[in-house]
This record gives sequence, structure tokens and C-alpha cells, in this order.
Amino acid sequence: MATLVLRQKYIDAIKEFEGWHPKPYWDYRQWTNGYGTRAKHKNERITRSEGEKRLRSEVAKAEKYVVQHADDLPEGIHAALTSLTYNAGPSWRRLGLGRAIARRDWADAKRRFVQYNKAGGKTLKGLVRRRLAEVKWFDDRFAEAEPVTLATPEVADAPTVTQALPDKYNYTPWLTVAIGFMDAHVDEIKGEDDNAVIVALWRLGRAATVNDDETPWCAAFMSAVLELAGIKSARSGWARDHLNWGTPQSEPCVGSTVIFKRGSGGHVGIVVGRTPAGELAVLGGNQSDSINIRGFSEDRVLGYRWPKGYPMPEDKSLPTIRAGRSLDES
Repeated sequence: MATLVLRQKYIDAIKEFEGWHPKPYWDYRQWTNGYGTRAKHKNERITRSEGEKRLRSEVAKAEKYVVQHADDLPEGIHAALTSLTYNAGPSWRRLGLGRAIARRDWADAKRRFVQYNKAGGKTLKGLVRRRLAEVKWFDDRFAEAEPVTLATPEVADAPTVTQALPDKYNYTPWLTVAIGFMDAHVDEIKGEDDNAVIVALWRLGRAATVNDDETPWCAAFMSAVLELAGIKSARSGWARDHLNWGTPQSEPCVGSTVIFKRGSGGHVGIVVGRTPAGELAVLGGNQSDSINIRGFSEDRVLGYRWPKGYPMPEDKSLPTIRAGRSLDES
């Protein structure tokens, strides 16, 4: 089952849209109770606790459908599609709305989104109002982060750095933080257990509430690194949101945030040089389930960004760095 990453404000909105029904009612196709979930039988009465549990389980399934279609959407669009899927099912993925989302044509997607306002072949005022409310979420690219509560306070600070960052790069405090995490050999744990450091990255980066190490976490790592360096990040778990963060750069230098395309999704990390093969050497999270340096083709680059308020270096030459967990120049 997909991990629930929606902010609480979206969960609360879905609950308000659906309303609370402890007793079942006929909902065109099924007996429904709770917050719009299927009842086990027409006489089933449930508690709010059970209704909340079913809500979160079904919303997580809806998120999984959304991620399968496009795994790196802006936060508000991800939330709107999750709410739509929860309410009306995933058929939009193979129709015009799904094609618009795949093209990242948000204007066309908005137009098609609000058309999902019918049930039983009839346009319903309640669904019209719901779709109009949800479509506004398309512009929620940088919703205010909720208060950060660390479940793992032992990783509230960046790990100790054992690799010395060359003096010529001392203008990049965020890179120093990232190196500390790389030095700590942070890896996903196979099976049911989860790496507490990876789980904490989501909170440190004020990106979302995620409690596993399987949910793609490159953007959470990037957000956490910047926040720990005292820089306001994109505060997002979605890589492409970083295209709207900071100051754009026409060419990279050591310390640049780089955003790559990956199908309809993306990846984000920090440029540290070039590999011997000529690819960009990128220090990032969720790279083969670890924090490390690996090479990426420049053909995949969507953009480079730099923290606002920090001077860009005049020397943008990139050293040769091998893939792995060391900044040693080749």
C-alpha cells in the first residue's frame, strides 16, 4: 500500500467533502459509511476511529494510483488528483485528464478536472463545489509547512563531517551538510524496518510526514540539507518543485541544485563535479537507495538553481569526481 504523504489540511478537506456517516447510505454504486468508504454491509455502523482508519487506508491507495501515473507532481496537484481518485476512482488516468497531466499541461488539466462533477449520469451541485475547491489546489506549490515534530531527535542535527570540503567551496554550507549525511552511510533498510535518518529527513526538510524509507526521498533529502544549513528550502517532497525554488542558473557550479527528468517524474541533488566519463557528478539522496555521488547525463537536466542571497562563484569549473561516497578528485 502506498505511504500517506498528504498534508493534514488536504486530509481534513477530504473529510469535509465526504462528511461523517456512522450508518451506511446508498451512494449510487455501493453502501457507504464513515468518510465516504465502502461499508461492509448495509447495516454496518462504525466509530469515528474506524472511519479515520478506513479513510487513511483508502487515501493511501488513491495516492498509489496517482504516483503510478505521475510520481513527481507539484504538491497541490498531487493532492487534488488523490482526492479525485478517492472520490471517483482512477479512470481519469487513461482519459483526457490523465494525458494532460502526463504533458504537465496544467491549464488543460484544470479544465478537464472540473468536469468530474457527475454521479449516476447527473451533474450534482455538491460535486461541482468539490471540484472547484480541489482545482484551486493546483496552485498550492509551496503550501506552508506544518509544525515540525521530530520523532527521532537524535538526528535533529546533521551528522559529523569526516571529509574535508576544499576551502575553495566554503561558500556552500549546504554541501557540507550533505557530505555529513553521505559520510554517515545512510541506506534504506530492506524489509519491514526503516532507517530512522531517512524518515527524519522528511521532517527536517519540512516536506511531509512520511514514516518509511521506501517512499522516494531525494527531494526530502534536498530540503533537509538546505534547512539544516539555515536556508529556506522548497519544503517539498517533489523533485520538480525545486525548479521554482531559489535563483535559476544557466550553467552549474559546485553546489548547484540540479533537477533531472525521470519519465513524468524527476530527481534532485547537488552538483559536485563531473565524472571521468563526463557526466554530472551529483551528491543526492535515494540514489540506489543511498546517499552518495553518482553520474547523471546532462540530457536529463531540467534546470539548475542556487539559494537566494548567496553569491554565485565566478569560477564555475567542475572538478572530476568519481561516483561513490567520497569527494576525492580524480
